[in-house]
Amino acid sequence: MPFAQKFPDADPLAIDLLEKMLQFDPRKRIDVNDALKHPWLAQLHDEAAEPSANGEAVSSQAVLAGPLD
Repeated sequence: MPFAQKFPDADPLAIDLLEKMLQFDPRKRIDVNDALKHPWLAQLHDEAAEPSANGEAVSSQAVLAGPLD
């Protein structure tokens, strides 16, 4: 059942973001940078106040695998 049917009173932008964040396939899932730029979060997003790390991001698989010994 689509989220819009399950939650008919919800903001359509919230439904859109929820559907993008809950994609089962991680390749189709919205990443955190795009999620922060989503219109539903626009009032909370302030790029100047959000630090970001330089370099490559560490994947969740790498974190779960643990340190390389």
